[in-house]
Amino acid sequence: MTRPLLLASLALGAAACGQEATPTRVETGVCDGVIATYPTIASPHREEGAAEAWTTNPPTSGPHSPAWAAWDVHHPTLDRVHWVHNLEHGGVVIAYRCDQACPDVVAELATIIDETATDPSCQAPVRHRLLLVADPLLPDGVAVAAVAWGAAFTASCVDADHLRAFIAAHYDDGPESLCADGLPFASEPLPVPTP
Repeated sequence: MTRPLLLASLALGAAACGQEATPTRVETGVCDGVIATYPTIASPHREEGAAEAWTTNPPTSGPHSPAWAAWDVHHPTLDRVHWVHNLEHGGVVIAYRCDQACPDVVAELATIIDETATDPSCQAPVRHRLLLVADPLLPDGVAVAAVAWGAAFTASCVDADHLRAFIAAHYDDGPESLCADGLPFASEPLPVPTP
């Protein structure tokens, strides 16, 4: 295990034990990567169209739709209120932000997901609780993020090793372990980032 991954594991473990009241951040040194753990916030189901009250970007817990998104699917347009529910079920969301088309980034992220081992708690056709989503609301400088319940890895480029390590460390780490398929949401308009 590399030193950054070891430090990240130690920090994430300390946060999981409740020893940290504030976000824990560990820089990975690759692609300006940062692994952060956050205290989770109240996460009720909310009415469609209600204002979100997330305290992190990307959101790692908080209000979400009663419906979660279908697993193992690339959702180029998916509202965060749906995929936050996927996090609650122990999923990991891989998000990307491209100002223009970036098929090479999408293909590399899809390969990471495709190469992830099948979860035996899932029933076919679902292989695992992973999603790939476009997210134009990721912070400036963040091109790729992996998000789980209470934790996020953000980077300026695809860092396959740290993405795989984050998935392994946080998969099935939500308060409701469930591998039932969600809804195949139709395309939704992507929100425009505000300057």
